[in-house]
Amino acid sequence: MARFLAVDWDHSEVRYLYGTFSGDRLILLKSGSAPLTAPEEPEPAGEGDEPEADGEAAEPQEEQKPRETPKGGRASGKDEASVRRGQILKELLRRDSVPAAPMLICLPRDRAELLNLSLPRLAESELPDIVKNQVLRDGASYIEGQPLDFIPLAAAGEGGTGKVFSASISRIELRNLRTFASAAGRKPARIELRLTAPSEFVRSERLTRDGEYLLAQEGIDELNFAVFRDREPVYFRTVQVDAALDEAQRQSRLAAEIVRTVQIAAGEEPITQVLIFGAEGEYADLTGRLEKDGLALETVDPFVLPGVAAKPEVTDRAALLAPLVGALLAQREKKSRPILDFLHPRRMPKPPNYALPFVLFLLILAGVFAYLWHWNKKDLLRRSDEAAQLARTLSEVQAEYGRLQPQYSVLDAALGWDRAGVNVLDTLRDILLRLPPAPDMLISRMAYNQFDPMYNSPVFILSAKITEPQVYSRFLRNMTSDNAYRVNSRGPLQIPSATDDETERLSEYSFTAVILCGRRAPGDYLGRLPADLREVSNQRPEFYGQRIDQTPPPAASSAEDGSPNDEEAAR
Repeated sequence: MARFLAVDWDHSEVRYLYGTFSGDRLILLKSGSAPLTAPEEPEPAGEGDEPEADGEAAEPQEEQKPRETPKGGRASGKDEASVRRGQILKELLRRDSVPAAPMLICLPRDRAELLNLSLPRLAESELPDIVKNQVLRDGASYIEGQPLDFIPLAAAGEGGTGKVFSASISRIELRNLRTFASAAGRKPARIELRLTAPSEFVRSERLTRDGEYLLAQEGIDELNFAVFRDREPVYFRTVQVDAALDEAQRQSRLAAEIVRTVQIAAGEEPITQVLIFGAEGEYADLTGRLEKDGLALETVDPFVLPGVAAKPEVTDRAALLAPLVGALLAQREKKSRPILDFLHPRRMPKPPNYALPFVLFLLILAGVFAYLWHWNKKDLLRRSDEAAQLARTLSEVQAEYGRLQPQYSVLDAALGWDRAGVNVLDTLRDILLRLPPAPDMLISRMAYNQFDPMYNSPVFILSAKITEPQVYSRFLRNMTSDNAYRVNSRGPLQIPSATDDETERLSEYSFTAVILCGRRAPGDYLGRLPADLREVSNQRPEFYGQRIDQTPPPAASSAEDGSPNDEEAAR
């Protein structure tokens, strides 16, 4: 049976997990950890150092990059930290009598450059070169030839673009990893990313959940998150934390980052299910915190999942060892590869050599074309005249289309409001009644689009200044509490105060929101009206009621009465 050794580390210790497979079943045999004799100096963190603005997607753009030798330069000597870490691991493996096995390295996030890319929808075989060119353009320190791999993310809809998560490491970092493995007396077989390794639980069907959910893993100085929809990855995010935080502070930070990740990655349907790696009961206090945000937390013990068996001495530190279990699960089949591997990245397959058949085809095509040209010369000239006439007709039609298009757009948008069954004035009054009062909130701009095709719904566009972020939360709650409206907004942004005016100094934040309106029952508009207006609205119009109550029934007329009205009625 093939056996594998998975290792990772942080700034305080190095860890390993040793296991084998029996068929499709993973058996975990040994695990261990050893402190680093001199803790490594933490490198500057990328995403996660500073919290993003509420409601904004976390697109890693200029993440912290591994140090790279300038182009044309050469690095000399071995990385002392890598050598020391490898020697500590070697002593740990010798102490635990771990035999030789292929080494799977789970790389910490701060050793790689991560990018979220938006690309056209292409065949998977065409993606490697496209991703490399995009990373060359957008990456701050990527140099062609560095190890680069990527993960196609699940599509959020039927649009024309797709999402790709890419990761790369420098050649110096690759050399340091080989130095680390050599110092440990091993040779690396896979170099993965600790952030993406837990995804193997979903790929191997050890975790089977329907719909969209968040998978979280807590490390000593790193929080890793992955969002899945129907067993396909949608979004990856990692946050670095201070390893010196006490338990209460870590729980509070973890809850906040879970909520933030859910808000960032949520699609059309909100994410309500959160899975976190750990022992049973380890995150009992966190469950209550997340329930307040409408999230159901489930603790997943990686050692007791279906298809995983662990010896008793291995079942400790479930949260920390979960990425290593995922790295082992990626080796469950021969010739299988992890979801992301810097040693064996995805590459474009070499095309077959069709040069000679293609040249022969071109020669035959040229001969046939020359023969047909001389044979149909007159017909070609006639068709050229027809094409010129059609081109003139097309130009005239396009000019007429350009003249009528604005008018058509206005009429079509108006029909959209009518089809949606939304009353603009009633909706405007209802929205204004829901807004927080001044000076907490000051409207700077409010407009409506009769029918916005982007949202397939009539919308109001609102720009406002607020005194504090809680006012935005109150606005959002007022608008969506009864499902009357949907709100699309990036959240509040802090603005500098550049005036001495008291009103302006109160408004320290601003936001823009798109309020999506829909058909509502007429009675729903009365719920927020003052009592006197509601009473008037519930009564029939006065003139209409009088006409109904005071109209006398038609008088009966006798046949002998010869009045003009009777004659008119008879006629």
